[in-house]
Amino acid sequence: MGTVALGAGYLERYLTVERDRRQMRGLFGRMVSDEVMRHVLQNPSVQGKVAVRQEVTILFSDINNFTPQCESSTPEQVIQMLNAYFEEMIEIIYRHGGTIKQFVGDEIMVMFGAPEVQPNHPERAVRCALDMLYRLQQLGEADQTGKGFFDVKVGIHTGWVVLGQVGSDRRSEYAAVGDVVNLTARIEATTKKLNTNILVSDVTYAACKEALVGLEWKSFGPQEFKGKTTRVELYTVLDPGREKKKQA
Repeated sequence: MGTVALGAGYLERYLTVERDRRQMRGLFGRMVSDEVMRHVLQNPSVQGKVAVRQEVTILFSDINNFTPQCESSTPEQVIQMLNAYFEEMIEIIYRHGGTIKQFVGDEIMVMFGAPEVQPNHPERAVRCALDMLYRLQQLGEADQTGKGFFDVKVGIHTGWVVLGQVGSDRRSEYAAVGDVVNLTARIEATTKKLNTNILVSDVTYAACKEALVGLEWKSFGPQEFKGKTTRVELYTVLDPGREKKKQA
């Protein structure tokens, strides 16, 4: 009798653990790539309110002329276009090992190098941005409806952040806290001023320029940002190989 009870106890514990793991997979499977989800499941400390300081590369992406397009479309069309856009972008982000931090309207915030440490996170972010822009270009050229989001702006910056769960027991989220996040958002917003689709900070550029062979970089020089005492040099980047294919 005791053996049966012991076996039943182990079975109940096993089923409880498996249920919790399925819940975690369901939660993180909608936010991160399979590789990052496995890392979180294998490292319980990531799931708790344990803060760590880690170097990451942040990518912000936003749709250009989003409001005018929404005003000329029905609500159903807007949701359909957004879902089609996000589906394409999420696939590319996951392919490069990015962690989607959040969606805010049409904006996407992505982290590279967290929660899983990635030594080449600046390179991953730049390659991801180029793939995003190239895929949207392809979709725009093939579109026959005149309805779709194919023009975006991207800002990328690298630096140290504090990572961890913030909130309460009822509602919490995996957060990245630091000036790097705010500055990346401002870099993205500067694309309109400099008339380009992608801007990369000097920190990210220095960290990945040697690895990204074959790309062309153009400096816009040091730029000023509100609240910062030092200026940040910004670069745009181009893949000549893809430009040749486009012209052909």
